[in-house]
Amino acid sequence: MVESGSVSRQELTLGQLNLIARKLGVYSGKSLVDVGCGNGNWVSQLRRQGRAVRGMDEKQFAPAPASDIITVGSPAATVPWEPHSQDSILFRGTSLISAAEFSPELMIGLANLGSSLKPRGRLLIPLTGSTPAEIETELLRWKTQLASFPGTFRSRLLTPGILSTLTLSFLWTGKVQVMVMEFQINRHVISRLEWHQLARTAVMSRMHAPAVA
Repeated sequence: MVESGSVSRQELTLGQLNLIARKLGVYSGKSLVDVGCGNGNWVSQLRRQGRAVRGMDEKQFAPAPASDIITVGSPAATVPWEPHSQDSILFRGTSLISAAEFSPELMIGLANLGSSLKPRGRLLIPLTGSTPAEIETELLRWKTQLASFPGTFRSRLLTPGILSTLTLSFLWTGKVQVMVMEFQINRHVISRLEWHQLARTAVMSRMHAPAVA
């Protein structure tokens, strides 16, 4: 739901999560960080299958104590992954999702996540709107903020395809299709410090922009 420039935390079904993993190549060996992983059950399930996944969430949602694959914290503070080390990041939780547009916390969080991605890596943000107008509002919000960083974005409706229909797997995995905003960073690598500088510039520009009547 979209309210006053913010969106709610996105809870995804197992079917939607597995669909995202398949579309992002997790089953083919690519790495994934699930930011907003909750109790970490999905991350743990994929880890048992030998997948290169990790999770992060805030204290009230994450398991306690945290494990070596689930980090308690917020990307607005820091991330425990080296710069340019991840193929994909699924950003679906933490309070940053509902933070005010161009707030310092949100922009630094996006910079930390973006700088964690390898060249051509992807930041994937599920959209929570229940109507076309709400989804369009969310898309505009994320595009406006991510335009401050080096990359390109597009919206995608991920669907399971004919295989799921033929096997009827959707019957036990729940709702499967999901609309996402995909931000793919450029091939040219810039440092985490440069990502932070871009975030600060965006925040300062917003603060000093003339008010719209």
